[in-house]
Amino acid sequence: MARAPTTKKSQNKPSSGRGRKRVVERPAGTQNENVPPPARGPPNQVHPDDDVAMGNEEEVSRAALEAKIRELEAQLTAAKAAKTPASPPVQVPRPKGTAGQSYNLQEAMGLEDNYALYSAIRGYVRNLVRASRLNKKTRWNRQPIEIISKIFKLARKEFPILARYAHDWPADEFAKAYLKRTRAHCKKTHQDDIIAAASREFRHSVNTEEGDGDVEMDEP
Repeated sequence: MARAPTTKKSQNKPSSGRGRKRVVERPAGTQNENVPPPARGPPNQVHPDDDVAMGNEEEVSRAALEAKIRELEAQLTAAKAAKTPASPPVQVPRPKGTAGQSYNLQEAMGLEDNYALYSAIRGYVRNLVRASRLNKKTRWNRQPIEIISKIFKLARKEFPILARYAHDWPADEFAKAYLKRTRAHCKKTHQDDIIAAASREFRHSVNTEEGDGDVEMDEP
C-alpha cells in the first residue's frame, strides 16, 4: 500500500528563538525608549511655557527689589533726620512795658479765651512763691537767683505751656506782682502796728494822768 506524501509543517512549529529579534509588548500609553522626545526647537529658542515662568520670576524679583530700595531709602531718611539737630520752637518774646499798664498779661500770653488756665497758672506761681519763704521785704529782682530758677522750673513742669515763653516771663510777672502786693501789705500792716502801738501808749498815758487826778491830796 502506497504511503501518502508528507507535507512540511515547519511553519506551524514553534520558533526556538534563535536568530530572531524578541519583541517585548509594553502597556498602552507607555513611551518606547527608542522613540525620541518631541522636538522643542533649537537650544537657544525659549519654549512658550518657559517664557511665562521666567516672566513671573522676573516680576517677583523686581517687586522684591523695589521693596528693598524703599526700605533702604526710609532708613537713610531716618538716619539723616537723627543727625540733623531739631530747630528749637519759636518762643513768645516778652512784651515791652509793664504788665497791667502797658499791656494785658492774659492777652499777651494768648489766653484771652482761657481764663481757667490763666488763673490756674497764676495761682500755682503764687503758691510757689509763698512756699519758698522769700524775704517779703525784698524786691523780686533782688531775691536769690537759685530760688527764682527753681520756681520757674517747677512752674514749667506743672504747666508745660510756659515753655513757649522766652525766659519764663509770665511766671516772672506773676511772682513779681504777688511779692509786690505782699510787701505792700506787710508795710501797711507794719504801719498799722505802729499806729496801734502808739494808740495804746496814748491811752495808757491818758489813763495814768486821770488816775493821778483821782489821788487824794492833803488840804492846806
